[in-house]
Amino acid sequence: METIYKSDDYRQSLKHSLIQQKQRLGRALSFQKMADHCRVQKTYLSKILNHGGNLTQDQLYLACDYLALKEAETEFLLTLHEIDGTYLPARQKKLKEKLEKMRAQYLKTEAHIDSRTTEVPAQDLQLFYLDPLMQVIHVMLTIEKYAKEPRTIGKAMGLSEAVVTEKIKTLERIKFIQSVSGGYKVINNDLHLSADSEIFNAYRKLLRIAALNRLDQIDPKKSYSLSVILSSTPEVRAEIQVQFLNFLNKVKKLVSAGEEREVYQLNFDLFDWT
Repeated sequence: METIYKSDDYRQSLKHSLIQQKQRLGRALSFQKMADHCRVQKTYLSKILNHGGNLTQDQLYLACDYLALKEAETEFLLTLHEIDGTYLPARQKKLKEKLEKMRAQYLKTEAHIDSRTTEVPAQDLQLFYLDPLMQVIHVMLTIEKYAKEPRTIGKAMGLSEAVVTEKIKTLERIKFIQSVSGGYKVINNDLHLSADSEIFNAYRKLLRIAALNRLDQIDPKKSYSLSVILSSTPEVRAEIQVQFLNFLNKVKKLVSAGEEREVYQLNFDLFDWT
């Protein structure tokens, strides 16, 4: 997990963030420049970052500004600062609850990838997300050979022409595709259904069932599956999730830059048994 969200000490987060940005991004950062930006002496800043005191809220804000942290990251560190400065149990409890909500938000997919919003009515979104076949056909139409000859979709998926035609008509009606000269064009792509959606659980189950059915139909050489049950700590579990989200962001860049030739499905589950 990024140091900002992993640590319970804002001083440690500031120090590690500066070091990480210098090493990973090659930014010309220094503790002297951070001190200047915060309008304090370097010795004063150094003492505090090594647990010798507290920055003011304004000084912490300026430190976050110097590091060009995102708004959510800055708010996280300011909340850590508040927890560090209060002795009221009730206030500490509320602030810690706020902190955990921010950590949970960071672990969501949409915090790591860009996804487009759409004005499609909720009823039409349900038609799309609760029908795995429609989602697959939607992606298949990004491939030229299927966009030009939609009838070949049925052969590839083992579906009747009538079923494929019905799905395509629905996709066109809800404006996810449009009919063009020589076939179809996908006009609403790169979508993401948030885990907060009321249909997410149903969507996940239906997509997984469709995936299992497809695995039973295709040559084993065309699939790769991995399932593992392990014992560890909640911190390691969170780190695994972040590593997968980082991987997902890389996958998105690869897919966006690549050529559409075939359709694949990627599944990953990480959940608690205890």
